[in-house]
Amino acid sequence: MSKKNKQPLQKHLTMRILSFLLCLLWCNQLLGQTASPFAYYFTDSVEVKISEETSLLNPWAGGLNATQFNTMDLDGDGLEDLVLFDRTTSKFSTFLQKDKTYRYTPEYEVFFPVVDAWMILADFDGDGKKDLFVPINNGVKVFKNVSPSPGTIEWEVFKDPILTTSLAGNPINLKVDLTDIPAIRDVDNDGDLDILTFIPQVGGRVEFHKNLSQEKYGNSEQLEFEKATNYWGNFEECGDCETYIFNGEGACRNDGILHAGSAILATDLNGDQVTDLVIGEVSCNNLVYMENQGKPDVPLFDQANINFPAGQPVNFYIFPAAFHLDLDFDGVKDLLVAPNTFKNEALLMDFTNSNHLYKNQGSDEQPDFQLSQTNFLQDQMIEAGEDIRPAVADFDGDGDLDLFVSGKGQQQEGNQFYSTVQLYENTGDNEQPAFTLVNHDYLDLSFLQLKYLSVQFIDLNQDLVPDLVISGTKPQSNRASLWYVINTNTQGGTYQFDLEQRQEINLALRPDDHPYFFDVNKDGKADLLVGTYGGALKYYRNEGNDTFSLENNSLGGVKDDFYKKNLFVSVADLKKDGKPELILGRQILAEFQSEKRELGLVIVNDFQDHLDGEFPVTSHLVANSMKGEQVAHYFGRSVAPVALDNYLLVGTAGGGVHLLKSTTPIDGPNLGEQPNALIMPNPANERFGIITNREMKVAVYSVSGKLMLKNIRISSGTTVSITTHHWPSGLYIVHFYGEAGTFSKKVLVQH
Repeated sequence: MSKKNKQPLQKHLTMRILSFLLCLLWCNQLLGQTASPFAYYFTDSVEVKISEETSLLNPWAGGLNATQFNTMDLDGDGLEDLVLFDRTTSKFSTFLQKDKTYRYTPEYEVFFPVVDAWMILADFDGDGKKDLFVPINNGVKVFKNVSPSPGTIEWEVFKDPILTTSLAGNPINLKVDLTDIPAIRDVDNDGDLDILTFIPQVGGRVEFHKNLSQEKYGNSEQLEFEKATNYWGNFEECGDCETYIFNGEGACRNDGILHAGSAILATDLNGDQVTDLVIGEVSCNNLVYMENQGKPDVPLFDQANINFPAGQPVNFYIFPAAFHLDLDFDGVKDLLVAPNTFKNEALLMDFTNSNHLYKNQGSDEQPDFQLSQTNFLQDQMIEAGEDIRPAVADFDGDGDLDLFVSGKGQQQEGNQFYSTVQLYENTGDNEQPAFTLVNHDYLDLSFLQLKYLSVQFIDLNQDLVPDLVISGTKPQSNRASLWYVINTNTQGGTYQFDLEQRQEINLALRPDDHPYFFDVNKDGKADLLVGTYGGALKYYRNEGNDTFSLENNSLGGVKDDFYKKNLFVSVADLKKDGKPELILGRQILAEFQSEKRELGLVIVNDFQDHLDGEFPVTSHLVANSMKGEQVAHYFGRSVAPVALDNYLLVGTAGGGVHLLKSTTPIDGPNLGEQPNALIMPNPANERFGIITNREMKVAVYSVSGKLMLKNIRISSGTTVSITTHHWPSGLYIVHFYGEAGTFSKKVLVQH
């Protein structure tokens, strides 16, 4: 395929706060730390198109599976931003509200604590800042929002766990099943937040935990609860997805025990100031709506609508959960429905279309929910199901690396589940790439119907052109297969592969092992590194004739570890010094993220120098402008990194890809000997940073001559951040002056 429309890359207007860290914050701070040659930051400056006319808004957001939706003002601009939590990946994703769109802004994710199963943001103390409720093994934990100023996020443990008074009058933990999502809302309209949850481990009936803060203290700040009833609303669900009993009129007929697992949306769905319910059940594909006919303190339910919303009822494979919030910026609350499952166990969930948006075509008092799309937010990102394994190669021979995206798989026609390889052609170059989706099913690899599909391009027969390696799991198989296909185009240009000529390499691999070819021992033959499901790194030496012998079960001391599984491996010369690095990504179990989350993505510097000992790993790779330091960013349940020049592409369990860029030059900005300064980002959006090589003062003028700032002192090598969110879009002149001399630079502000 020929190269299309090779043009300079158009920058996205959304330049994040993090951008000014590029050679500003870390180029002076990191020099004083223990030397780490690797630092990357999130970037959205690489455009991705799905057609010649259509660019994705958030291409590098990493995908979404089982999404829980909450809102919070993250950046202090008075607008509610999106804070998402994915149950399948235990990952937060943060989106800022900008110009009536949601822009992925991952720098805020590091401020959220380790969470498993669910999270709810709600302001319990009435200070205007939303607090965080999360599950723990023995109940519910509360983090109070103690952020000192708008645009910052800081939590303080307030209750660990929440206690409630039992019906017998004893203090007990307020328990919520991990399978559930409770409701946290002022149910009785007395000014403090109450909690509704189905009876733990039993289900069937709803417990009402009444908050006594107003009654006892005259405020909402205490979170002191009593279990007022375990039969709130006088209804019972019978476990068959259709039958509900009201006011004790009848009895459930159950052949077995009730299922436990419910997602409760408690909200006023018709504007009458009482709490209605929308319920999803773990073994059901529908939502149930029950309108409250009573009063805030005396709820009354008498019927269940099992086909909700009307017209196009929810019909998931399993366990839908509903969220009620305004997602289209029209001032009216919509309905968002997503699966509430921990994993795609039966492989029947379509995680490329799992955020169902029902836009409210009516009002909050008389809602009319109409299905608008099944892939809200997902349609604006690279999204290929789950457990993505990216690869890069110059498939068309035009001198730059293109992007290949595959993974565990996604729903196909006829309820089949397998992966394809999406091909994104690089229409930029390696230094400044831009991608366009040109093939949903590269080489028609779908005919193999493989799960955990992964590809690699490497010269196996030493004819100086890359060959194709394919790994994946056949249907109903408990082992992975590994093939290679020789590239028949030996003259360069577009790769040519005849899949009928593929050769299988006989190696015992699990479905979720990851094989990667590289000449480890420098003998000219491609050896085999295998990142295993158990977490070990195996090294097989190439003996020739498609024979590989196991040399090391735990190369570099990377061995099986219950807490660090699903090892993904790739190799690249990140420093461009001729000595390649090993890039490792792995799953860190959610409950151990706080202690070990820095081990999810690591780099082994010059790894071939350490084959006989333990690898010295470099972690804390992600430079975060909000924290002003490098952090161990949590990418979710699985991490699959590959390098493209100065970029890292990180495949995720959520079905997408994150993009990070190196903060090179790693030893500081080269500003020369004369007085000079660096302004980044430029163009700027909310703010920009300035670093100088001399002590100077700064004044900023609009292009029309209006003075915006004056007498800003900057010390040599120190970063100064300039806030611009209140400035009109346009060109500004930054004037530098002092004993070292005077000069000016331009900066463009674009909102």
